[in-house]
Amino acid sequence: MLNSEAVAEPVSALSQSSGRIAPFGKYLLLQRVSVGGMAEVFKALPANADRIDQIVAIKRILPNIAEDSEFIGMFIDEARIAGQLHHENICRIYELGRVNNDHYIAMQFLWGRDLLKLMNRYKKAGRFVSPMMAAYIGSKALSALHYAHTKVDEDGQPLHIIHRDVSPQNIIVGYSGQVKLIDFGVARAASQSQKTQAGILKGKFGYMSPEMIRGLPIDHRSDVFAMGICLHELLTSTRLFYGETDFATLELVRDANVVPPSAKAPGVPPELDAIVMKALSREADDRYQDAEEMQHALEGFLRSSDAHYGQASVGIAMREAFHTEVQRERERLDMFWRMLDRGELVRGAVVPASPHDTESGERRAQSPVAAMIEAPDAPDPGILPEPVSASGNSMLARGEAAHSDDELQDEQTHIFFSATELQELQELETQQAPAQPSTLSDMIPPPPAERLRTVPPPPGERYSTMPPVNASGTY
Repeated sequence: MLNSEAVAEPVSALSQSSGRIAPFGKYLLLQRVSVGGMAEVFKALPANADRIDQIVAIKRILPNIAEDSEFIGMFIDEARIAGQLHHENICRIYELGRVNNDHYIAMQFLWGRDLLKLMNRYKKAGRFVSPMMAAYIGSKALSALHYAHTKVDEDGQPLHIIHRDVSPQNIIVGYSGQVKLIDFGVARAASQSQKTQAGILKGKFGYMSPEMIRGLPIDHRSDVFAMGICLHELLTSTRLFYGETDFATLELVRDANVVPPSAKAPGVPPELDAIVMKALSREADDRYQDAEEMQHALEGFLRSSDAHYGQASVGIAMREAFHTEVQRERERLDMFWRMLDRGELVRGAVVPASPHDTESGERRAQSPVAAMIEAPDAPDPGILPEPVSASGNSMLARGEAAHSDDELQDEQTHIFFSATELQELQELETQQAPAQPSTLSDMIPPPPAERLRTVPPPPGERYSTMPPVNASGTY
């Protein structure tokens, strides 16, 4: 919930239940699209936007954990790490900031669905994801992982990034077929502020590696194991490691006794079986030794099976599987485009139940909506400066003076760093911000040696909070 002095209603109520557009610092929150155990994600536009392709995702830390320094530290580490990664298969981070007491990350908005939703959709339809589609998605996610694993800083020193949360929820497949890896919230890097103490389990229990469970040192091969789990589940539409309790799940992962995907999904070729099984080897030395090696294996399978299979094929399959959702996305986006064009996209605006409610007379010229959703990659809005009026006050509507009511003036946006400033992050941490807390280091008090998390993560952080697979095809 936003600070009560800034806006009278909760963001979720404004943007979801009541159909109203909610202000959030220099952004307008159009719609809440997801909520997890740590944060919620909104579709948003900069308040001074003049193009619909400037839509971004705002990931905001949940109010119930906004005072938890450990979660805030993880949130900032996500921005630190992912903000330095510029790869076609990694979601782009634009900036880290705070509105009142609410920390947020502005990032690229992805038009598509995660692997969990994809698996459930196919399972509900009584179908399996094709081996080609699974191999393509896996190869692109592995390309992103290899890039992150081998990323170096400006001095050529390895960052030693390990994602540690490779799971179906964190791999997005776009309606155009592009694949994006997201959520570096529990990633580990050499420069990370939140150091992980031996024995701490972070991430989703069913997607950890045996060495993580056994308390052994981990490296990038742990992410390779997690990618093997994702591929196995994508091919079979069945959870691989799922026990009645968290402890039972951890035991299953530790033992890593698995059967080939073809045992559950007839039609999976032996070559693909072999790739998945090697990635799922219990001992790290028996797996692919880096993500690129597994990526090349999947690409070799694709070339030998169908040299023409690629992103366009995945896009066709995605639009077919999510036909209704794609149409709704187009209609809603088209409605926002018309509202923006007419200058109606302002705080508190009521979003019509149907986009057709806003039309009058002849239909306007074709909007860029379809191209945005189905293009190989959404347009990059670039760095998003804070909109200001001539007097220096934040503006909340394109072409309009800032609102004069007191509650809005109190809602200031503080940008701690943007994507272009990451190389100067250490200097930025010592500079004064315009309001308390004054610096990044003040914002998060240095925690003691990070404690073992002896209680399960909040619901939504991991699969083990979900019921087992049932006959209806859902998890």
